[in-house]
Amino acid sequence: MHGPRETRAVARNTVLLLLSSGIDALSSLGVAMVAARYLGPEGFGEFAFIRVYGLMASPLIAWGTWSVLIRDAARDRDQAGALLMASLTLNLIGAVLVMAASLAGVSLLGFVSPEWRPDFLVGLGSQAILAFEGSLAAIFVAENRVLAQTVAIAAGRILQVALCLAVALAGLPHVMLFWAQVAASAVAVVLAVVYCHRRIVRLPLTLDIGRIRALFRESFSVGMATLLTLGYTFVAVFVLNWAHSMVQLALFQAGQRLITSLMTAIRSFMTAAAPAMARLAGPGGDPDAFRRLVATFIKYILVLTVPVGFFLAAKAEPVLTLLYGPLYGDGAPALMVIAWMPPLLFLNRLLETALISMGRQRTLVYGNVLALALGGAVGLAAIPRLGAVGASLAYLASGLGICLANGVFARAAFAPARTLRAALGPVLCAGVVLGLPGLFLPHLHPLWYAPLGGLYLAALWRLGILGREELRFLADLVRKRGPRPPLEQAVPATRAEGKP
Repeated sequence: MHGPRETRAVARNTVLLLLSSGIDALSSLGVAMVAARYLGPEGFGEFAFIRVYGLMASPLIAWGTWSVLIRDAARDRDQAGALLMASLTLNLIGAVLVMAASLAGVSLLGFVSPEWRPDFLVGLGSQAILAFEGSLAAIFVAENRVLAQTVAIAAGRILQVALCLAVALAGLPHVMLFWAQVAASAVAVVLAVVYCHRRIVRLPLTLDIGRIRALFRESFSVGMATLLTLGYTFVAVFVLNWAHSMVQLALFQAGQRLITSLMTAIRSFMTAAAPAMARLAGPGGDPDAFRRLVATFIKYILVLTVPVGFFLAAKAEPVLTLLYGPLYGDGAPALMVIAWMPPLLFLNRLLETALISMGRQRTLVYGNVLALALGGAVGLAAIPRLGAVGASLAYLASGLGICLANGVFARAAFAPARTLRAALGPVLCAGVVLGLPGLFLPHLHPLWYAPLGGLYLAALWRLGILGREELRFLADLVRKRGPRPPLEQAVPATRAEGKP
């Protein structure tokens, strides 16, 4: 594949993944808004706890195969079918084990009330279906067939919101909210399987036990890191469930779900760029280009996310009231604390992608262990006294801990001076243009942040923080003329969409 074509493929995939992830995030937020208004704070607390438990169980179903599938299928497309079958097999085994263990746990420990146990079981089923969807999506990304994936996800997520809204309008039992999610996710998976089998790879009819074992060994550390990531993300929910009421849990989850939905942009770009990063960091790659790419990502991550922190910290109450209703305005202090999580979440996603690209995915476990321990300690100390605000402090402490740990492990991906320059500019500029008005004009209408955002971007451009240097670097990287560099000889490029 020639350089410009690869550049266009990454750009196209980024836009498509951003669209599909945006639909996914909006549907998740839409379901939460419907449930919050339909069930009230007490019922929404139960609903949110079940969804959090399902998310916590999802790494034990998926086994972390998603990232490894993208990396390996991008490097060797001939093995994509066998890799996908191995991944789906691991997903099925994980689903059976998680369902059995959860049934035993809910019977022995009683952490879900009897009224909500049917919802609990159906919610776990929806997570199992999402694991299958993730394995299929990895092959779509590696083979540059992201448009088809976007269509399948859009169909499933739009149907999900429509069905949940129909349940609420019809006044059906709350378990039907989870059945609506199962039905919609199943539609997306069926569409993806049909397209994948006919247009991308044919699934082999036999199981390769050796390949399944090899994939499990490679992906297990990623899966455990994901489990620990969800652990530090949601440990506060479990402590709130133990030390406080479901109302406090609902107030915390209202803000946290808003924050996690903002991960759409960086998740999309990192997914689209993962094959290219794997080639740059792999054997025969270009370490200096890889470091420049990481520094560029850091700059634009901070350019996009630091203003979000200032805005949410200043306007937490009107945002929550607009999204969830007046009953959730009391969650504003908690949202003001976790408003600063987006930069940390985005940076950590970049660091995880860099570590996987360098083949150091096992170190992800150590950083997540630190984050889980730090978040658990802060949560146990703060949540019994502060409720939702204490949960937000625990979440923020975990985010700081994992960013520092993964930054140390991924230090080979940084050029220190370049990275420091990339980080300081957006932070200082946002603090002056957006932070000072929010501090000295607390009653400033939220709509005033639109022109302030334009002034912020103009200041970045005028000061040279934003410019054409990074785009020129990317263009030069992929448009080299002459003999193919060792990078292209060592690792075959991925297939362009629609090309054999």
